[in-house]
Amino acid sequence: CIFAALLNQKIKGLSMFRILFFLPALTPMAAVCFVWIAMYNPSYGVLNYLLSLINLGPFNYTFSSNWFEAVASIAVMQAWKGVGYTTLYLLAGLQGISEDVMEAATVDGAGPVRKFFKITIPLLSPTIFFLLMVGIIQSMQIFDPFFLMQQGTGADTTVIGTLIYNNAFV
Repeated sequence: CIFAALLNQKIKGLSMFRILFFLPALTPMAAVCFVWIAMYNPSYGVLNYLLSLINLGPFNYTFSSNWFEAVASIAVMQAWKGVGYTTLYLLAGLQGISEDVMEAATVDGAGPVRKFFKITIPLLSPTIFFLLMVGIIQSMQIFDPFFLMQQGTGADTTVIGTLIYNNAFV
């Protein structure tokens, strides 16, 4: 909701920023997985380098035999790829909220935070419910990142899609 609220502002160059924000959703999953594998690489990955600057890491990410570390790294990549899609729907929902309702709340003395939590979020609840249902369906259909990013690791990150693949073809 925060990203959609920020992209709903009237500023110069906003359409270009919206395009850049949505671009990861248009990128093929295989390409995204290979870029994130390189970023997660324990030897030369960008993320370990950035963490080493603040004396953290190195982490193995998807190369780890630790289940939580492997799944969390894939979840971060999935969140990055899906934030543009989610924001697009929330932005459409925000733009569907009548200005009259917001003006009435302003006249009644509601500040921006109160308007956001008492008016905007309840009016976006159908959109949020839709996105929740789509997210649950997508999480059940996830296959690509677990298949492409977990090759050769010791972590048991079997999901429904990889289980079906392994039983059918391996």
